[in-house]
Amino acid sequence: MLRNPYAIVAIVTAASLMSLLVGQISKAGQVSGGGVVIDPDDPSITGRFGISAQKSAGGTAKGEIQWVRKIDGQISAISHVRVDCILLLDSNTALVGGTVVLDSDPSYIGTTAIVGIRDNGQGLSALPDERTSILYSLEAGFELDCDTVAFLISNGVIDVEDFLQPVKSGNFQVSP
Repeated sequence: MLRNPYAIVAIVTAASLMSLLVGQISKAGQVSGGGVVIDPDDPSITGRFGISAQKSAGGTAKGEIQWVRKIDGQISAISHVRVDCILLLDSNTALVGGTVVLDSDPSYIGTTAIVGIRDNGQGLSALPDERTSILYSLEAGFELDCDTVAFLISNGVIDVEDFLQPVKSGNFQVSP
């Protein structure tokens, strides 16, 4: 229980600011596509990633994220996420998150997972599309969701640029 009245005011103020900042980032939108990624530190680790997610103008998000990781060509992990949030950070970059409903490690089921996607355009002259690693909320007492990540980005605590990795092959579409 919080005994300090100033702590309660600080929490309410922070929550209000977070919803205000997140409201500026959030829009209706769609994120879809898939591709293959290679671990930059260990090329024997690859992943096939797919996403199909939509957010209505009313704010309801739905869709799915599927991730299959392989080591030396053998499947080592599978994760499936039911999407419940999409935040468009700009016209070609989005955060997509939701609840893990299937995973080869049962301790992940029921946790939140978030991924960043960047659509770098179409055609041979376009740079490869990019995505972040999937972030999971596994630590007790730490709630990871799209709003929290957006708040951290809005306040310069984290920079999506630091986490984006090019997709080896594939294509993502991010549209407002």
